[in-house]
This record gives sequence, C-alpha cells and structure tokens, in this order.
Amino acid sequence: MKSTLVPDDERADYLKPEFLKKVAPLDPVVWFAKVKVPVRLQYLSDPLVTPQIVRERIAAAAPPQTKVISYKDAVAQYKAAKLNLFDWIKGQLRPAAGQDAPKR
Repeated sequence: MKSTLVPDDERADYLKPEFLKKVAPLDPVVWFAKVKVPVRLQYLSDPLVTPQIVRERIAAAAPPQTKVISYKDAVAQYKAAKLNLFDWIKGQLRPAAGQDAPKR
C-alpha cells in the first residue's frame, strides 16, 4: 500500500519489522472490534492519500455503530467541517429518549 503522504525516502524505515511492531497496537483493524462507543470515520476518497485497499480493510473492521464518511477531496472535507464540525459529536452526547441529562 503506497500513500503519497509517506515520502519515498522515508518509506523503507516505516516498513522495517521493528517499526511495524511498535505501531501494531495502533492498527484500527486490530482494535476496532473492541470499540463499544459510536465512531465517526472520515477519510478522503483520493486513492493517493488513502489507498482503496486500506479504506476497505478499515471499513470492514469497523464496529456496526461506525458512521463512515468519505470526502472526494480536501476542499469538500473543509466545507463540510466548516458547516457542521461538531454536530455529530453533539448528537452523540445527547441523552437517549427517555433518559435524563446528567446532573452537574
């Protein structure tokens, strides 16, 4: 998998077994199954930024409560964030119907 975000002159360092072992606990494919809270997964559809195979693996591993959002480019992502950056988070923090809001 080759993202353009990794400079070619650094790529070999990131493929070394000792580096991969250090970052293995951060792999979303490994820990997604353990997540019990709502998740919002956002990425750019540009295959040079997030390769298609990577997006497919992460989406397949995501728990059922995951909301997957794909932006065609950085401009679309920026416009969406500008309009409703925290709406999803606010929606997740609201008490479910019939539940009282936490007391302060």
